[in-house]
Amino acid sequence: MTVIDVYSAHLQAAGRSARTIGERGALLHRADRELPEGLLRASTAELEHFLARFTGNTLCTYHTHLRCFYSWATRGRQPWLDWHPMEDMPWPRPPERDPDPVSDDELRTALNGSDRQWRLIIVLAAYAGLRVSEIAALARAEVTADRIRVHGKGDRVLLVATHDIVWEQIRDRPAGPLVLRPDGVQASGRWLSQMARQHFDALGLPRVHLHRFRHWYGTTLQLLQGDLLVTQRALRHRRPSTTAGYARVADRRVHDAERALPDVRYPPAAGPGSTL
Repeated sequence: MTVIDVYSAHLQAAGRSARTIGERGALLHRADRELPEGLLRASTAELEHFLARFTGNTLCTYHTHLRCFYSWATRGRQPWLDWHPMEDMPWPRPPERDPDPVSDDELRTALNGSDRQWRLIIVLAAYAGLRVSEIAALARAEVTADRIRVHGKGDRVLLVATHDIVWEQIRDRPAGPLVLRPDGVQASGRWLSQMARQHFDALGLPRVHLHRFRHWYGTTLQLLQGDLLVTQRALRHRRPSTTAGYARVADRRVHDAERALPDVRYPPAAGPGSTL
């Protein structure tokens, strides 16, 4: 049994999801292959060189996976390592990206052009703010008229308010997973993303993907109530900086609306037959 197997068993005993265990295991096996002396003999410089090939959210995720592994490997009465090679390594800065929400027209087209199953998927993204993986994992028993029990990032289980439009789509559904593949197997996030690409292309919406409906959810919430903390809690972001982009987009929309106020200082131009 390798150290990665032991660490995976630790994650499983801690109640981590199969997705988290699989993603961390895949990265650790890759790092163990590509680091000159493997995971347990890696220096800080070697780990920095390994991580330097990645950027953006991928870099942040891989950094976190490796740091969590080394934190586990250096604690306890019989640690695998006597020093933490990433302890003094700075955390990468998350990329600052503004959200890219669908327009109201794109949302309307997607809803009106979809069958019952796809309409449910779109509504869960746009009116509950669920991520693709969260939609794929959702079961009927986790939704009531008041709350949706969401298995989110970091293996957190959180509650989201059930919008009336969401409840209309779900209340008569049978028990079990809400999103199934044609063979009756519960969908994965990866499969759902691939099928969504085909679905929206067929609707003539080549720029639309499921996460843009979540962006519509966050941006619309920010426009409606203006409190970034409320939007952060609704989107289930850990850091306010992750949510800040929604406020920037909302501010731009407000600015556009302000600039569009009509000029009433002068009477309208005279029309045909006017005596002015």
